[in-house]
Amino acid sequence: MLSENIRALRKKQGYTQEQIADYLGISTAAVTQYETGARVVPATTVSKLAILFTVDEYEMYQEEPQQMQLLSA
Repeated sequence: MLSENIRALRKKQGYTQEQIADYLGISTAAVTQYETGARVVPATTVSKLAILFTVDEYEMYQEEPQQMQLLSA
């Protein structure tokens, strides 16, 4: 699920919700809502997060976040 993957990737890469919010130009509350599934994540936001997390955008939607692999730079 996308919301779980956002949270897992954020934690795996050591970002705080505040850092993600600053990067996206949104509130920390919005990030929390994205991570809990209480708010729909716009496609443009998914794209920005994929760039930040250096993963393929489509991998953000995978069922199992542990299957995701970081893209090599």
